[in-house]
Amino acid sequence: MKTLISSIALVCLVLVSLGYKDAFSQWQPDVRLTNSAGVSELSDNNARCIASYSNFVHVVWSDFRDGNFEIYYKRSTDGGISWGADTRMTNDPAASRCPSIAVRDSIVHVVWHDERFNREIYYKRSTDNGLTWSADIRLTNNWAGSWYPSIAVSGQKIYVVWHDERDSSASNIYFKSSTDDGVTWGADIPLTQRATYSTYPTISVNSAYIHVAWKDERTSNAKIYYRRSTNSGANWEPEIKLSDDEYPAGVPSISASMYSLSAVWSEYINGHFKVIYKRSGNGGANWAASIIMANDTLDTFAPSVFAYGSNVHVTMLKAGSYPNIWYVRSGIEGTNWEMPVQITNINSQKMLPCVNASGTSVHVIWSDYRDTDMEIYYKQNPTANVGIENLSSETPSSYSLYQNFPNPFNPVTTIQYALPKESRVTLRIYDITGREVRVLVNEIKTAGYYAIQFNGSELSSGIYFYKIEAGDFIQTKRMVLIK
Repeated sequence: MKTLISSIALVCLVLVSLGYKDAFSQWQPDVRLTNSAGVSELSDNNARCIASYSNFVHVVWSDFRDGNFEIYYKRSTDGGISWGADTRMTNDPAASRCPSIAVRDSIVHVVWHDERFNREIYYKRSTDNGLTWSADIRLTNNWAGSWYPSIAVSGQKIYVVWHDERDSSASNIYFKSSTDDGVTWGADIPLTQRATYSTYPTISVNSAYIHVAWKDERTSNAKIYYRRSTNSGANWEPEIKLSDDEYPAGVPSISASMYSLSAVWSEYINGHFKVIYKRSGNGGANWAASIIMANDTLDTFAPSVFAYGSNVHVTMLKAGSYPNIWYVRSGIEGTNWEMPVQITNINSQKMLPCVNASGTSVHVIWSDYRDTDMEIYYKQNPTANVGIENLSSETPSSYSLYQNFPNPFNPVTTIQYALPKESRVTLRIYDITGREVRVLVNEIKTAGYYAIQFNGSELSSGIYFYKIEAGDFIQTKRMVLIK
């Protein structure tokens, strides 16, 4: 056991010191997911069309193969290595478009906008990892259009946002939630109430914190605004403007992981589109300065962000003879970034890349015209989401929580733990007064050895404690932050 743990520690230290560079060169070949006679398109409001949990990867899109836009679904049960057949999710004479998907354990949730009765938001779910599906549930019912939904899940609570034209000739952002895994739904709640255009909302959730960002046209230049709830949507704090006053902004994407929150969008700066990244280290209360990603002479646009543990993954399109997808990663909650990597190189029109991560893998899907019409493509990197995942194929004989290293630390340290069987794990950080300052893990993990980085850059020097709860195992250890 000592030899194994020493080896794991050495591997972790080497990966940290090298910035994980070798781990991120393993992008797999492009995989064509659709092969239909009609257009296959992803949602164009940065809503997530891909979700993953454990070895299951779920994808939704809108497809014109039947002479009408319908919602289709496809899944992989082995982490994206192989894929099942397409499943048609809707069957009505009106167009069904712009789906969004979220997953918790074996329950998969899908929303979309549908024109069968006006343009309304519809929902359906699967409780067996996408094998069978419920009937469609109509979530909105008003005289005007309801568009571009985005969905997020935390436990049994499901949250949906969309933009809605019921109030005037303009549009506002609306919110709706379910507390019982989508069986019943609450009332529509307006998050904006203006006579201008608030559009293309994106949503992410971490525990009781709900984060919503959208494109807002209340001034001549479109801006990105943000609003949060810290109590599962019961109350909402005032909105915050995230983007620059000077430059017009595009459609946002937002993702929360523990207390780290990331947002991306594009801005038209001095004649070029640039992808902008912004982070909050305290759950959206305050935001750091904006960062331009891939700041070179080529336009970058259509960004997507996904945060997982301490990792933040961003994809974007970069202009050239044809636009290609670029990927960039931060291993420490968006506080530092590796060099962007080009992950596609086919001369074809590409649109709407969307990024997701689970286990050690990063998953990317996009729409692609390389096959004479638009089809959905997928690729993955099986090692790019390292840092909090299984480090060994050996199964531990018992639960363990190891001393962090280095200790003392400034500001990053690694915490390791071992699980002899699949368990729901929580790993929390507390200060000397017993106040919880960070949740590092809160999910089901398979058996194995794990390591996770903790970044204390926004904390004061002092003594902290980290506590694990897994099955019946509870243990606490002490660590010291010195700045």
